[in-house]
Amino acid sequence: MSHYDNERNNEIAAINELLIDDCFFSLLDRLVDFSNIPQNEAPYLLSEDEELSYYERITLHESLTLPSSDDFDAEFIIYKNELIQEINNRYDELERIYSITERYNAIEDIRGAINEAGLDESIPNVKIELKRIIKENDITQLELLENSGAAFIGKEAIKAQKIVRKEKGKKARMLCTDILDLMAGFNLERELTSEQINELKTTFAAINGYLMSNQPWAAKVLIDAIEPDDVLVTAEIKQAILNEFTESGLPGF
Repeated sequence: MSHYDNERNNEIAAINELLIDDCFFSLLDRLVDFSNIPQNEAPYLLSEDEELSYYERITLHESLTLPSSDDFDAEFIIYKNELIQEINNRYDELERIYSITERYNAIEDIRGAINEAGLDESIPNVKIELKRIIKENDITQLELLENSGAAFIGKEAIKAQKIVRKEKGKKARMLCTDILDLMAGFNLERELTSEQINELKTTFAAINGYLMSNQPWAAKVLIDAIEPDDVLVTAEIKQAILNEFTESGLPGF
């Protein structure tokens, strides 16, 4: 459905409801040449009996001949078709302008699209450019801007995703560093035997590997599985490490 369909259809319906008497004098001017009637003489007379049709009431100048009712009927059909064509032409133009305007305004970043298309110098004003495209019906330029706009937004999305990934990687790296520092701090506070230190290294070998390679999600799975023994790994140590994940702001923790 087009934007102006309702208005168009309403106007056409009104034309189709016209009667000959509604446009009788317009039809008369189309059918009869009044140009040779002297200025001081009436081109026609009209009976005062309003119960009759205009065709029955009118008497033309003596130099003229009234066309037949069939002539009026035929001209009436032509006249209505012309009116309908004028309506269609007018609304077709409105639809064209509306469509171009909607498409142009739908370009998410018009200046970005212009830059992507390499048209910065030739399009200093985006509003004037829209008017020009409408006036010249420059669909080729409109399509170029649409395609360039999509390309520009695509590149911007890649840039934005790159920033998000860098930020996520930075947070993951900081989280891993913080956990390693926290674990080192706990170990420095305790007086562990050589045997316990070796056992602790074995227990946390895989966890340390993940943390040192900035893979906190994999490390957390192993930390979750640890059962505190209140010697090497206490409930306090485990919970403190898990709190680092929760406070990191990274998804999934």
